[in-house]
Amino acid sequence: MTVLEMYDSLALKIEDPKSEIFTPWYRRQMLEHAQLKLTHLLHASLLTELEVIESNFTVTTGVTEVMNPANLTGRYSIVRGRDGIVQIKIYSTGRVMAILDFPDVKKTNNASFLAGSTINPLAYIFGNKINTLPTSISAVDVAYLRFPAPLRATFLASGGSLTTIVCDITEETKLANAANDQFNGAWIWNITDELYFVVNDYAVVTNTATFTCDDPGAGAAGADDETFYILGRDHEILGLSSVTCDLSVNLHDLVVLLAAGECWRKVGNIGRRNELLEEASEHHAALLR
Repeated sequence: MTVLEMYDSLALKIEDPKSEIFTPWYRRQMLEHAQLKLTHLLHASLLTELEVIESNFTVTTGVTEVMNPANLTGRYSIVRGRDGIVQIKIYSTGRVMAILDFPDVKKTNNASFLAGSTINPLAYIFGNKINTLPTSISAVDVAYLRFPAPLRATFLASGGSLTTIVCDITEETKLANAANDQFNGAWIWNITDELYFVVNDYAVVTNTATFTCDDPGAGAAGADDETFYILGRDHEILGLSSVTCDLSVNLHDLVVLLAAGECWRKVGNIGRRNELLEEASEHHAALLR
């Protein structure tokens, strides 16, 4: 399902197709919350779409850098910390390393039988860093589960300056015109530069939009080929027909059911919430058969 299809399905589950009870912003947020909840709760065998490999990750004296987005080439965060590490292997030889639980590291003190070697390499996680045994290993490949991408559209800048972002938009994402000032006050997150901006003005000519933003004081607001999100109000539902959920299609209905349950809980209808959670539980059990 596209995220727009999930969004429309949620509207039917909560009996609010015209957004009279729940705003479009809130409904998208509940889908996002449900996606993250499933990512934390489900067994890794159901999350293979989220598996990625960090290749040639440098090891210095037996320890890697902290495994956070700043040090990973994909800029991803790892799901569930140590439990999100699927596999570690020596980069140069491809030999898979056994991953120890931290309390078991003390057993490697028995050099005769359990110490790590290039033939029997070991690894353990401490301080969100990979520690290798032997410490002479210089690089590893790490397979891990990443967090799924946000359920919102990404826009591509075709130009910009210190205070402006220019981008091409479709009829679906146009939504507003300059006279309505509907984008004024919205937030923009420049994904490329990792900076937030507030929209002060907006103009559109045909299918080219120009967002005038507050002076960031650190670099330009936008430049060619930079990507960004539009945040706040109901702008977060723009372009959802072109966005897909990173989770397996078998899990999309589960995302909708959990999101609907949270919406019913918000208005105090615990009975409806419990019905949806029971349906979600049955759906999950079917996936494991």
